[in-house]
Amino acid sequence: MAASSIPLITGPVITVRRQKAEPPTLWGMKELQQELGGRIRRLRIRKGYTQESFADKCGLHRNFMGAVERGEQNLTLKSLQVIASGLGTTMAKLLSGLD
Repeated sequence: MAASSIPLITGPVITVRRQKAEPPTLWGMKELQQELGGRIRRLRIRKGYTQESFADKCGLHRNFMGAVERGEQNLTLKSLQVIASGLGTTMAKLLSGLD
């Protein structure tokens, strides 16, 4: 078969772009934060602290504590350690049973 017998296809050049993949997300993170925040709030109240007095005890801002308790703030390990210590518990006990 000669090279001249291959048909030549002409027309507009089409560029195919792949859609950008969505970055991976942690499903259920918001619910987990809300559950942890609720647990922190219940323990704080059981210990007799107001949100402001507990934040002062831990050296954290009261707005930050409010956001944590509402599940709006993602905690660092250090913040979680400070909060757990202020509640008289450990990080492991504070996180125990959260799914």
